[in-house]
Amino acid sequence: DDITFTEWFTQLGGTRGSLDRMWDPIAYALGFVDCDHISARCMLTIFMLFAIRTEASVLRMLEGSPQTGLHDPIIAYLEERGVKIHTKT
Repeated sequence: DDITFTEWFTQLGGTRGSLDRMWDPIAYALGFVDCDHISARCMLTIFMLFAIRTEASVLRMLEGSPQTGLHDPIIAYLEERGVKIHTKT
């Protein structure tokens, strides 16, 4: 791949602070390096796995369901900081 997760994220308006506080810990927890050194494709593929495969928690990638172990904490983090999430297109 030709783009890191950091490059992809900041092109979409993401901040360095968000990478440091939220995304780098996620990347490290998945067993990888920080977001400056992991490809965007790799990180996004992993997130898609959690988003669409409920058995991801069976693989011991999460404790509990993806909704409670991954989605809800990320949503709560963002909403605490005033972010509004719109899921309807």
